[in-house]
Amino acid sequence: MFNIFKFFNFPIDLGIEHFRWL
Repeated sequence: MFNIFKFFNFPIDLGIEHFRWL
């Protein structure tokens, strides 16, 4: 589930998503 969300938000919010996963 998390992987799908990451892939979906990768091109949308690369900044926020990156920080959240970092």
